Amino acid sequence: IELLESRTIKLGQKTLDLERYNRSFNLRFYGFEERGTNDNIEKRVSEFLTKNLEIKIHHPVIENCHRAGVKRVGKPRPIIVRFHSRPFRQLILTSLTKLKGQKLGITVLEDLTKQMLNLYYKTRDGLDDTEKHKVVTRQGRVYIRNADKSLTLVKDH
Repeated sequence: IELLESRTIKLGQKTLDLERYNRSFNLRFYGFEERGTNDNIEKRVSEFLTKNLEIKIHHPVIENCHRAGVKRVGKPRPIIVRFHSRPFRQLILTSLTKLKGQKLGITVLEDLTKQMLNLYYKTRDGLDDTEKHKVVTRQGRVYIRNADKSLTLVKDH
C-alpha cells in the first residue's frame, strides 16, 4: 500500500509539472471589457501589447486566446492568451513596468495551475496589506520577495 501511495504522489506531482509547463506559454489578461459576440480579443490584446507595452510585433505571436469563466454582469472575464514562444511571453512580463502609473485597469498575470493560484492567494492572505506586493510568481511557482530582492520559494504543505 505504501508503494502505491508513493507512486500516486509521484504521478500527481508529474501531472502538476506537465500542467505548469503547458501553461508556461500562457498569460491571463484581466480588465478588458466584453464587447459582445463580434469582439476580436486577439486584435485587442495585440494592440495593447503594441500601444501600452511598446512591443513591436512583426509576425503572429498569439497561438490562441479566449475568455475564461462564467459571464457576470459588470465584471469582464479574464482572457487567456497562448503565445507561440515562451521568450515572447517573458518579454511581455518584463515590459509590464511600463504600465505603472497608467491606471488602465488592466492586469497581466501568469496562468497558474489551480493549486498554485490557491497557494498564491493563501500566501497573500497571510500578510499585511503593505506586504502583499512581496508575493510574486515565476515560472508557475509562488515566491516571497525578500528585503535583499532575493526570492524564497513558497511550498504547499
